[in-house]
Amino acid sequence: MLLLAKFTPASVIVNNQMDIVHINEQVADFIEFSPGKPTFNLLKNARNGLAFELHNAWHKIKETLVPIIKEGIIIKSKGIILEISIEIQPLTDIVEPYFLIVFNKTPQQKGNSTGFDDERNTNEDLVIQLEKELAQIHNDVNAIAEEQESSNEELQSANEELLSGSEELQSLNEELETSKEQLLSSNEELIQINQ
Repeated sequence: MLLLAKFTPASVIVNNQMDIVHINEQVADFIEFSPGKPTFNLLKNARNGLAFELHNAWHKIKETLVPIIKEGIIIKSKGIILEISIEIQPLTDIVEPYFLIVFNKTPQQKGNSTGFDDERNTNEDLVIQLEKELAQIHNDVNAIAEEQESSNEELQSANEELLSGSEELQSLNEELETSKEQLLSSNEELIQINQ
């Protein structure tokens, strides 16, 4: 069993709300349960730097149902900076939608570098990761702005249609009022003729 655990990657199975329903192997490097009221939501328990990538990958896989792999994610776990990758797979042949999320640590390259070089490389990695996140946020904001603009145009069009409908109703109301006055006038004439 220990041998199998050594080669099985850390992973979780989540439901459609991203709540963890099953944990495979050790996920402590990737997930940290917070003190207080317990929650099994993966995004709320993901380590710093991982929640953002999980959130983006999650939205993509829910739309496409195509497996996603994200690499080069920098997280901080127990005071150590790690580079990891995640793979999200939809689980098929089941009634409710479930997803398998596999976490892998990227092997660190070993060389004749000093501690200073390691720290500088780590800082460079963090800058690269932050730039990636910033670019992704920029793309997300642009997509949201486009959606908002499209929604505003649709609302504007619907508003114009409502105004046009309101004007038509007002015109019909005026015609009805005129017809009512004509009927009253005709009715008075008939009463006079009858008398």
